[in-house]
Amino acid sequence: MNSEPKRRRRIGTGVALLIGLFMSQAIRMARADDDSQAIRDAYEKACSELLNGQANTGVKPAIRRVLRVPADAKNATGVALRQVELDRLIATYPQLAEQIQNVAAAYAACERIEDQLGDKPGPLGVLNAPNALDFRIAARVGDMNAEDEQAYRDALKEHGPDAGGDKPWRWFEVDNVTQYFPADPARHKQQTELLKQDPVKFFTSYGLVGQQHGDAYYLLLANTDAQTLLAGKGDWRLVEVFRGVAFDGTLNIQFGFDDTGAAAMGKLTGNNIHKPLAMLLDGRIITSPPPTIQSRISDSGQITGRFSDAELAYMIHAIQTGMVNRPTRAGPRN
Repeated sequence: MNSEPKRRRRIGTGVALLIGLFMSQAIRMARADDDSQAIRDAYEKACSELLNGQANTGVKPAIRRVLRVPADAKNATGVALRQVELDRLIATYPQLAEQIQNVAAAYAACERIEDQLGDKPGPLGVLNAPNALDFRIAARVGDMNAEDEQAYRDALKEHGPDAGGDKPWRWFEVDNVTQYFPADPARHKQQTELLKQDPVKFFTSYGLVGQQHGDAYYLLLANTDAQTLLAGKGDWRLVEVFRGVAFDGTLNIQFGFDDTGAAAMGKLTGNNIHKPLAMLLDGRIITSPPPTIQSRISDSGQITGRFSDAELAYMIHAIQTGMVNRPTRAGPRN
């Protein structure tokens, strides 16, 4: 006789417990969302402080490149790649060291909170933009008179790499200068010492116009339409990028253009035979040294070098994220 009221009370108690659990979960999620929003707001504020003022605009692609490096990626010696990139950026912009560190710390907080919420980490916010793969002809020794060359060198020394955006040539950072060193131990040691003692002479030995600024090294590259193919200009795009194998068995990055890109690359290379062609990812030179154009190139190309697996994977991922339309490829074409 009394079993029905007891059963109803148990049901009522169970429902109340469920409601309590749902409410507790909803409160936790709301608090987490509030925390997430606060962290995102802090990141956006740090970005705004870093990018405040026209003089600091050149740091934008550089910090974006740093933050795109996966947090767990390491170089061949086991050092975190993001920290390596961050240290190099601060060395290039020492006057912005505090703002750069604030952005990096706020971004890492975004990654942690979003990982806890099950979201994909890495909201670049105001820094968000496709990774840009650009192509620029590199200045050779003798391409300009000594007075003009010295004026470019003085501008880099006095005003940094962001100066001279309206000039026919501009300075761009070399991503990994050790790629220049020969495999032969004796030559490797010789070139290492030359770079330390006289960076200008070091790059001159490769026929290039280069110079040190801070802890980084720079090459003078073309800044005219006739000698560049830039991601932000025209309708061209890459349609594929994948890990390949060179003739000597080393790994490389291979890529292909759409029809518009193939025509544009054909024009650029066809008009600049026997000149060095630099490839840049987010404004930094990733071909070291830039290969000399031997013949007209159109629908495809490759990036070669002594890359670790982590570095190779990072560059492929970075280029892919900037592509408008890309198929997924596991390996070289047949």
